[in-house]
Amino acid sequence: MSGLIFHLIAHTHWDREWYLPQATFQARLVPMLDDLIERLQADAGFRTFLLDGQTVLLEDYLRARPERENDLKALVKTGRLQVGPWYVLGDELIPSGESLIRNLLLGTADAERLGGRLDVLYSPDAFGHPAVLPTLAREFDLKYGVLWRGLGGEPGQERDFFRWRGPDGRDILLWHLPPDGYEIGVDLPGAGARLPDIWTQVRATLVQRAAGKHIPLFIGADHHAPHPTLARLRDLLADLEPASSFRISRLDEFFQTAESTAAKTSAGELRWSYGYTWTLQGVHSTRAPLKRRHGQVELWLERLAEPLVALARLAGSRDRRPTLETAWRTLVRTQFHDTIAGCTADAVASAA
Repeated sequence: MSGLIFHLIAHTHWDREWYLPQATFQARLVPMLDDLIERLQADAGFRTFLLDGQTVLLEDYLRARPERENDLKALVKTGRLQVGPWYVLGDELIPSGESLIRNLLLGTADAERLGGRLDVLYSPDAFGHPAVLPTLAREFDLKYGVLWRGLGGEPGQERDFFRWRGPDGRDILLWHLPPDGYEIGVDLPGAGARLPDIWTQVRATLVQRAAGKHIPLFIGADHHAPHPTLARLRDLLADLEPASSFRISRLDEFFQTAESTAAKTSAGELRWSYGYTWTLQGVHSTRAPLKRRHGQVELWLERLAEPLVALARLAGSRDRRPTLETAWRTLVRTQFHDTIAGCTADAVASAA
């Protein structure tokens, strides 16, 4: 294929807690975001950065660096830093539907307070997806999505674009990450003799699945700082492949240019992709005491605390909605995909 348009998506995937506790990753997050802010401010060629679709990272950062809030707002408002729409990149099958809604409500509110939300349902690492997710996305004015696990490897799933239809008939346009996921471009260097060979492999993986001429190229990985020479990498790739175009793009910009791409329609749960990548359905039975306790707290919030606070407010009592929001934030933070799935270090599970 010639005349392709590759959209370089600079990003990081930041597991808030996983094989190390949250405090340890927090100690890495703060200097990473310090450097990211300063680089975005100083380097116009580094157009934009995708902060993993979850606003909790900025909440954690501002707890340590409250003086940087105005810097963040300026970058978010101008589209240089892409944030939201989620509060956390949670599991989507273990929490209740109400928890998914609260996750999006909190993430949207955080992003809008900082200057604007990324209008893409970004779910790069959840261990499967419920059938209702396209419907929830459209309720939040999200008509695009990116996911990885739960789809691929079956007949009819060879291309990278899909229309995923919810139970109510509405759909979203999905771009499906390649088998290597969001780390597809992490090894592309900004200089050196290795670039042509690495690019040949990356290009082959992307192009063989491409449904159209617009192809996103994710540049980033778990807990990685931004690519050190992204604009230089773009220029080198353009030199290697002059028949194609290379852009540093926001994720929503990519979707806006690719919206007319032909795409098959899919419906229902997405939770089987073992011929493509790991979906990790075994996590639904791990650390059962943690899941039981989570379910109890979730039920108390939904069925007891919320109705009683609403009735008390109608009766003239003090407004306790801020307390409920704090409770929901605390609960949703435990729904981070590795945390509630129970595929973490013991120290993380003990603290959840």
